[in-house]
Amino acid sequence: MKRAAGIRRLTGGIAASLHTRGLILWAAALATGLICIWEHVHSTHLASQIGDLRERREEVLAEIGFLRMECARLSSRERIEVQAAERLGMRYPSDGEVIWVISGGAEAREWADEEYVEGEGLEGTDG
Repeated sequence: MKRAAGIRRLTGGIAASLHTRGLILWAAALATGLICIWEHVHSTHLASQIGDLRERREEVLAEIGFLRMECARLSSRERIEVQAAERLGMRYPSDGEVIWVISGGAEAREWADEEYVEGEGLEGTDG
């Protein structure tokens, strides 16, 4: 009898152990499934955000191109001359109003009739 009771306890223990292992296995499978679903939803959300950011980037690049064109238009020499004349009353000096100064502060009258090109020095000047 003792032997039969021991066998029953042994088999009852194995069944309980298998039942517990089964529950743990099902819980692990459920947790794994939920994690996979969450990762899929999260990656889909991130892909959507990436698409939105790419669209926004294209909009910003188009705006930058427009602003560069607008900057070039506003800083054109012709426009600046018109604005200087209209708003500030500026004009180009007449021939008698131009005075060239060489190093040392002396006037250079002999070059007054030559045309000065911006970025180029006068011939015969120091520096």
